[in-house]
Parts: sequence; C-alpha cells; structure tokens
Amino acid sequence: MGGQEQLKKRHYCKPPVPYVVIHHSYKPAACYDAVQCKKAMQSMQNFHMDDRGWWDIGYNFAVGSDGAVYEGRGWTVLGAHALHFNTVSLGICLIGDWTSQCFTLFIKLLQGHFF
Repeated sequence: MGGQEQLKKRHYCKPPVPYVVIHHSYKPAACYDAVQCKKAMQSMQNFHMDDRGWWDIGYNFAVGSDGAVYEGRGWTVLGAHALHFNTVSLGICLIGDWTSQCFTLFIKLLQGHFF
C-alpha cells in the first residue's frame, strides 16, 4: 500500500537538527493497526498534496496508536510542518485527535520509543 508519487524534487536538510515539532492529525482519527495507519498516512499525504499543493506529506514521521512509527519524508528530507522552522526541525505527527484523547498515551508512546 504505497502513497502517491512525489510531485517534484526534494529539498534536503542536514541532521542532526536541533528541534522536534510534534503535531496531531486531528483527522484522520487514531489508528490501531498497520492497515488503518497506512490508510491514515495515505489520507494525510493526499490532503497535503491535493489540497495544500505540497509535493509530499509534510511530516518526517508519524506515530500510530499501535505504537509503530511510519515514515513520511524521513530523516534527511526537509519537512513542511512548521513555517520558519522546517529547516531546523523534524516534524512528527501523532495520528489522531489528541485534543480530546488522553495526553498520557502520548507520553507512554514517547517513553516506549525514546527512553
């Protein structure tokens, strides 16, 4: 289940970058298995490319509620997630509406992956 073809040439950043910007997708909703999360990634990519006019999904990575990390633009490709900070940050999207869901799940995901 692949995404759309990229529209134009990539712009690269040079890791390590000093900042990480955390987003939530709001829509699509949280995903709990690989099939749902891949569909969510495709949905976000379609929105960013078709509605925003970007050349690919804006995030470097996304994290599903299944605990898996899904690659967007990856480590070295410049994101489109935080105006004026794209060149100095990685963009990570938590798939789902995190304004209405418990924030502690996010902390558990971070602890499991980074600590």
